[in-house]
Amino acid sequence: MKLIPAFSIKKIGYIFSISISLLFLHACFEYEETVHFYNKNFSGMIEIKYLVPLNKAKDKSLIKFLSIDKEEVENKLSGYDLNLIEFQKTIVEKDEAKSLFPYKAQVSYKIIFKKFSDLNGILIGTMLTKKKGKTIVVSREFRTISNPLNKQSTQGEKKIHNQILKFLKNGYMKFTILLPQNSECKTTHGQIENGFLSYTLPLSETMERPDVQSWDFSITLP
Repeated sequence: MKLIPAFSIKKIGYIFSISISLLFLHACFEYEETVHFYNKNFSGMIEIKYLVPLNKAKDKSLIKFLSIDKEEVENKLSGYDLNLIEFQKTIVEKDEAKSLFPYKAQVSYKIIFKKFSDLNGILIGTMLTKKKGKTIVVSREFRTISNPLNKQSTQGEKKIHNQILKFLKNGYMKFTILLPQNSECKTTHGQIENGFLSYTLPLSETMERPDVQSWDFSITLP
């Protein structure tokens, strides 16, 4: 896969961020992920925000990998040198008589990390991180989100499953990286412009294509 040529940044400070957001045209689902690196060791903080549909009891997210429960998020982080802070959850009710998902939850929290590689297995999709000297290499993969239900599923479960897929289909993942001063960046997708690396992946591609969608990039500090 051809890499976009390296790009040198001179106007952006050493504190920088990776922002990933899921924005949906005709749905309410939203996901935003922002990573701030604090120093040359690539330690820092990640802030995660999302809006997800809830079950009728309003106590569970219908998007399994995006929990609305603080304890579940903490359990996911256990075993890693990660610190969860500022967890917030707000129940949002919409006056939508015909909506299958009238209740949604807005969730946000931050995770402090000492090693970016500790986030492998924590973020959406799969991620592999390698650090060598002043360079960090990140590989992310996004598998299909339209896996079929098993044959024992009820008609009600199939209806909800189909509605969730419809809910997600118009969305896309938008990746934005604010590059550090004098850094060099290489990427397999997206554009490098004005100190930013940006890449957009429509969710429809993860539903209509069975193969894995991948994105690799590297950042080298001066």
